[in-house]
Amino acid sequence: MKSVNEFLALLEKVKPAGKDRWMALCPAHNDRTPSLSVTALPDKILVSCQAGCHINAVLAALKVEMSDLFFESHKAKSSALEGPKEIVATCSLLLQHPKHKRYYLAGGDICFTLKTMASREMR
Repeated sequence: MKSVNEFLALLEKVKPAGKDRWMALCPAHNDRTPSLSVTALPDKILVSCQAGCHINAVLAALKVEMSDLFFESHKAKSSALEGPKEIVATCSLLLQHPKHKRYYLAGGDICFTLKTMASREMR
C-alpha cells in the first residue's frame, strides 16, 4: 500500500476515531456497527477487529496480503537493512583476552564478539 487512504478505500462505513485512527465495518463478519479499528503509523497500518476476527480473515475478505499493511517506503528500507550479512573478517584479540574473537561486516563494523568460557565439571 502507498497510503492508509488506499486501505481505507477498501472498507465500508469508515468514520474517524481520532488522530490517524478510523473505525469501519469488518469485512470478515456480518458487521452492522463498525468494529474494525484502523490506525496509521509512519511505517505501517494496524488493523484490529473488536468483535474478535483474526487478522488473516480480515485480510482475506479484503483480498490483501499482510505485506500490504506496510508502506512502500518502509519495505524498501527494511529490505536493505535486513539483507544478508556476511562476515568478512575475524580478528583475535590476544592482547586483550585470549578467549575473545571479534567478527566484522564488510563495512568494517563489528558484528559481534565471541567470548569462550572455560568449561566446568558438574559435581
